[in-house]
Amino acid sequence: MLIAMALIGCTTSGNEKSSERLTPPVWPSPPDQPRYVFETVLRSAADFVTQSEEDRLRSLLTGQSVDATPALVKPGAVVARGGKIYVADTMSNSVVVFDAARRKIFRFGQRQPGNIAIPSGLALDKKGMIYVADSKNRAVLVYDNLGLYQRSIGDKSTLQRPAGVAADAERDRIYVADRGDNDTDEHRLIAFRGNGSIAWQIGTRGKAPGQFNAPIQVSVADNGTIHVLDSGNFRVQSFSPEGKFLNTFGSVGINLGRFWRPRGLATDSAGRIYVADAGFSNVQIFDPDGVLLLVIGSTSKRDRPGEYGLLSGVAVDETGRIYMVDQMFRKVEVLRPVEAPDHG
Repeated sequence: MLIAMALIGCTTSGNEKSSERLTPPVWPSPPDQPRYVFETVLRSAADFVTQSEEDRLRSLLTGQSVDATPALVKPGAVVARGGKIYVADTMSNSVVVFDAARRKIFRFGQRQPGNIAIPSGLALDKKGMIYVADSKNRAVLVYDNLGLYQRSIGDKSTLQRPAGVAADAERDRIYVADRGDNDTDEHRLIAFRGNGSIAWQIGTRGKAPGQFNAPIQVSVADNGTIHVLDSGNFRVQSFSPEGKFLNTFGSVGINLGRFWRPRGLATDSAGRIYVADAGFSNVQIFDPDGVLLLVIGSTSKRDRPGEYGLLSGVAVDETGRIYMVDQMFRKVEVLRPVEAPDHG
């Protein structure tokens, strides 16, 4: 995979000599063994321009860059695979694609058929299909890997306010988190077959296991376990591929392992669960049982690597890279595992 747009970040102070070697921030911080290192930030076409290390740092710290017209207006959900990063932009009513291999940015969903109204959730399957949960059109719109519309799943008779979507091609399932409205009890998880028919659905509004209060995102692990970000209950619930309740973790609070404004959800190949929290401006990483492993990010007005104003989405690709979407600073930050090759 090619991630060739790297703007290498730095935590050195401004009064240090520019000739000193710049080191990107890592997580966790020393003296702990680092697991992730900052690799790049994506905002515009300028991030595809090859620059020297000093030029990249200068661009990052001053905001001055070549052709830096922001590609994102109000970014939210994100998914990534094979060097392509897909970001749902609710203000431009489209999905913005950062294509690293081709060194270009394009968007789709702005023309009929397949015109997107409000993209609230994104998913990719292993066949390369892209799924967009459209909360206004009350459907999941399906596109191929070029962004060409293929079909829709669900409609106004089956979905009230689809917010999140996950795809499991192996089991022929598309899972939709239907958040409902404040005055309804239709807060649920719906499993569609690939042909658009409903396999099963669970949930109503409530606090008990298997009930939801504004479920806004859903992800599926390689073993088929389904995770739902139950935002109004400040928790993640896990279910079997058949919809049987398995586990839950999380609660409201300011301590580590708790949530304030959870907004993004992702699962990696090892089954780890990633939750982006807009209130804390961080991503908390949990093991499959809900045990906290690592926290990445902090609140800041400075727009530096690892510092965020309003996190709205998180994704993990097949290489283990983490993609963190900041709605306030209109950026996607990319963190790579320390053992992964540096493509910057």
